[in-house]
Amino acid sequence: MGGVGKTTFVKEIIKNSDIGKFFDEVVMAVVSQNLDYLNIQGQIADALGLNFDKETIQGRACQLYERRKNINNVLIVLDDVWTYLDFKSIGIPSNEHHKNCRISFTSKLKIYATRWEVKRIS
Repeated sequence: MGGVGKTTFVKEIIKNSDIGKFFDEVVMAVVSQNLDYLNIQGQIADALGLNFDKETIQGRACQLYERRKNINNVLIVLDDVWTYLDFKSIGIPSNEHHKNCRISFTSKLKIYATRWEVKRIS
């Protein structure tokens, strides 16, 4: 349900000083209803201090993946998820490739996540 404070709650968790005990980096990206992988990648890159050399979604995904390999523990918060997300296209590694990358997301919809994607439940 909209307007119940999901985004506010997540932002407060991120601001919590204790979160740094568990994660070296905490990144938040707003997905929104109009899915734009380049925008999501840009938000994550900005938070990680990464400047892209590539312009394509796949090229930027590889750069994000390589950047995160240098981070021991990272939390990626995806806010306002409306539809299917392909984590691989964003540059978010699977658990097989980066065991210390955690993902949290907020949504108004009933969705479920696998280690590589988010899908809507009809």
